[in-house]
Order: sequence, then structure tokens, then C-alpha cells
Amino acid sequence: MKGLFEIIGITDKENNKRLDGRYPLRINRRCKLHIVDSKVTIEYVPRDGEDYRGILNVSKMQQLEVSDGIYVIKTMNSIYYFKQCD
Repeated sequence: MKGLFEIIGITDKENNKRLDGRYPLRINRRCKLHIVDSKVTIEYVPRDGEDYRGILNVSKMQQLEVSDGIYVIKTMNSIYYFKQCD
């Protein structure tokens, strides 16, 4: 997928916010999304002054939905919500 995205939410499969582990640190981070078949890689793109970098391979993608500019990626373990950055 082309362009930059912002992670606006992460939930579990029952739509409860993921508050465990590093999930809360990922919210509001800017990234590039790389999707090949059902493999999703999130490449963090820091803004000025941020030092949050790296690549995250999420669990296998089961579904991708796009509605009203919001991209929803459902994986085996979580649901990720993204909006495209200007």
C-alpha cells in the first residue's frame, strides 16, 4: 500500500482495546504498510523528534476492509485501524 498511515487503534478479536505489551505505544505512530499475500509488515516512519523506529511483522492477515478512509486489518490475534496521512 502506498503512502503513509497512522495507527489509530488496536483491538483484540472481540473489539477490546489492546492494552497489553507494547500495543499502547504503537497508537498514533506513523508507518508504511507492506502487504504481500496475507503477510503484513508495519514499517515505522518517525516524525521529527520521534525515535520510534523499526519493523513489525503482525500475525497472518485474515481480512482487509476500507471504509470512509479508515483501513482495518484483521489478523489472527488483533485488529489494526489505520488512517492515511496527508
